[in-house]
Amino acid sequence: MRAALCLLASAMLPIACATAPKSKGPDRTHGLSLHLELRGEDQRAVYEVDTEGNVIFRGGRDAILDHTTWAGTLTAIQCETWVDLVQWTEWLSAPPKSSSGEEPAFDIDVADASTARSFTVPKDDERATVMYDFLQKVASQRFDNNPETNPVPSIETLIKRRGR
Repeated sequence: MRAALCLLASAMLPIACATAPKSKGPDRTHGLSLHLELRGEDQRAVYEVDTEGNVIFRGGRDAILDHTTWAGTLTAIQCETWVDLVQWTEWLSAPPKSSSGEEPAFDIDVADASTARSFTVPKDDERATVMYDFLQKVASQRFDNNPETNPVPSIETLIKRRGR
């Protein structure tokens, strides 16, 4: 019986942690916010993280039309990682020299309570790529537990596939 109760309690722990109220407000991200846009000849993606840890993703045509593809909130662990990443990039304290309007490139706007920086870096910039990969993993979690949220090909894509 005791073993069964321990098993039940351990099974409930992740549920209790997952449903615990999340801290809201600028203290979650230490007042940091980010707009990161990848633009290239055949790709476009926009990630925005606000001071409360809310994430907005726009991809492909949605990025061009400014439609939200997905919106969510960073978990506590993701939020800590994101804050560490922003500090690691040094974008606020020592921003990189902005590159010209070449493509593909990242357009980045980052801010805290007292500083705001805007710049463009090439797509192969290590810090921008690490941040992009992290945010892409956050947004991709929408597919983990709900197959109904997986992208559905457009009619144009389906027609192209049948024409092969």
